[in-house]
Formats: sequence, C-alpha cells, structure tokens
Amino acid sequence: MPNLNIRDFTEAIMKYCGDTTKKIASSDYQLGLTMVFFRPGCQTYLTDILEKKPEGVTAQQKIQIRKFLVKKRWIRGRGTVRAINTSTRLLNEMRFKKAAISMVLIYKTVGKYLKTARDTINYKKNEADRERKARDEAFLAALRAAEEAKRIAQQKADME
Repeated sequence: MPNLNIRDFTEAIMKYCGDTTKKIASSDYQLGLTMVFFRPGCQTYLTDILEKKPEGVTAQQKIQIRKFLVKKRWIRGRGTVRAINTSTRLLNEMRFKKAAISMVLIYKTVGKYLKTARDTINYKKNEADRERKARDEAFLAALRAAEEAKRIAQQKADME
C-alpha cells in the first residue's frame, strides 16, 4: 500500500495478528507517536507477534489488515472533506457578515446625507406644488370673476 501510515499499520497488526485465543482489547494498549504502551501483563501478546515469522501470517489476516487500512483512510478522508466543507461555509458566512457590516457603516455615513437630500428635494417639490395650486386658484378666481362680470353685463343688456 503506498504512503503507509506506520501508526495505522501498527494498530492493524495489533488488532488482527497474534494468537486468536489471547487477543487483547484496544483498551489494554495505547498507541503513542513512536511506541505502543501496554497495561501490565499484556506485553506477552507483543512478544508472540514479534516471535512469529512473516510467513506465518495467513491470507485472511492480510485481507483483514488491508481492509482495516482502507477503511481507516476512507474515514480520515471523509473527515477531511467535511472539515473543508465546514471551513468553506464558515468562510462564506464571515465574508457575508463583513459585507453586511460594511454596508451598515456606509449607510450610516452616506445615509444621513441621502436623507437630507431627499428632505430638501421633497420640501422644494412641496413648495412648488403649493405655489402652483395658489396660481391655479387665483386663475380660477379671476375666471369666475370674468364670467360673473360677463353674466352681469348680459343681464344689463337684456334689461335695457
């Protein structure tokens, strides 16, 4: 197997090699970075494995060791992919939050000026509307007065 991890290989040997009647649980030993640490009285299992000749390992044990190593790599790779996906999602959230904060800061500074500009435009627009309405009312009043004068002149003409 290429790129064999020594720690994983040691764990596989501890799990699948040795005397099947004297198998030890994974709680009876602990793997360090460079050594295997046993509980008292469990070292005989290791000596049995070390005394065994490499030809004594059965084909079934080899298959089990290979399956164990492939499964271990698969689990580790799956965890790596999950970590990458999680970090990508978190990075995107951070970017979004940063953009949102920037937008809030921009609105706080520019928004004041936009509001005053809108208020000024609305005030000028309302003032122009008031002036137009006043002119229209004055025009309508003059038009009514002219019609009234015309009607009075017509009545005078009819009376004479």
